[in-house]
Amino acid sequence: MVAPPSFEQGWIAHLQSAFGTAASGGVKLYTLDNEVMLWNSTHRDVHPQPLTYDEIWQRTVAYASAVKAQDPAAQVFGPVTWGYCDLFGSAADNCVDGSDREAHEGKPFVKWYLGKVCEYQAQNGVRLVDVLDLHYYPQGQGVVDFSDPPNGSETATVSARRLRSLKELYAANWESESWVADLGNDPTWHYSRPNLIPRVRAWIDEECPGTRLAITEYSWGADNGASSALAVPDPAADAAPFVATEVAATLAAAGCDAVWIGMVPCQDHPALVAACEHAGMTVIGPDSATIARLADPAGLAAVLKKAKVHGVPAAADRARRAGAWRRATSVRARFHPGPKTAAHCAGQPDSGRHLRRT
Repeated sequence: MVAPPSFEQGWIAHLQSAFGTAASGGVKLYTLDNEVMLWNSTHRDVHPQPLTYDEIWQRTVAYASAVKAQDPAAQVFGPVTWGYCDLFGSAADNCVDGSDREAHEGKPFVKWYLGKVCEYQAQNGVRLVDVLDLHYYPQGQGVVDFSDPPNGSETATVSARRLRSLKELYAANWESESWVADLGNDPTWHYSRPNLIPRVRAWIDEECPGTRLAITEYSWGADNGASSALAVPDPAADAAPFVATEVAATLAAAGCDAVWIGMVPCQDHPALVAACEHAGMTVIGPDSATIARLADPAGLAAVLKKAKVHGVPAAADRARRAGAWRRATSVRARFHPGPKTAAHCAGQPDSGRHLRRT
């Protein structure tokens, strides 16, 4: 069934009754669903048609307005992209270009979306989206392998490629070592050179100054080896605190304001959470001190009880506890016409992240 904006307001009211308002210590952050440009594949039973610029903006207005009306101090994250293609085009386009983009002055989708946020604020006095929310998964062969968890590749060739691919976050002249290079070095948009954070920072400055930036999902491998530990370090590895610091420093230096550790529950990686905090970024989810408390079964049980999450035995295995933990500590505002409620877990893998244009 379709969950209308009024349903989301009711759900936020419930959260407020349990935890207080955003201004008084309650839930502060809401995201506008998850990877909306993939709905026609990940939610094709309820939204088989590719999403367009206009539909995503219309839903942003409807649902972000509902969040802000119910809790004006809440911070809204959007539009929650899946990867590289939807920085530039909609699901109705052919990755970076197409008729939908051309119908919107040829502007890259994220750049256009930022402009709409500030245009709406100027006309209505309400900032609908406070934080630009992006996902990023490097596309080089073997760098991220969703088909082979938990092994992944740590060969010399793949490890070197994985480490080099970090340059996609910040190096203006770095050519991607993936199919992204096939998009070509367009003289205006330089598709083959991701330069992700500086690129998006420039769009923010041009279209909607003051918008903060969050990378709320990313992965550089299966986190079981030296090179893949750079993205999500293994807490059992001696090098984990060092590489966590390096990744956090790289993101912060490139201008990232907030980060969500995708693919795994961040209570497994307190070193990375602490490193991001130390680097001055907001970690979406609990802080490192809370993570330490949640790692204790008694502490986790207390949080779940307060959140009214039932049916998770105290002695549940790690995977089940992780899922319950996410439900107790993160919220996504659902605005797609599906059966799920506003409570939503981030960091779940989708096959669509390795989509490429055809």
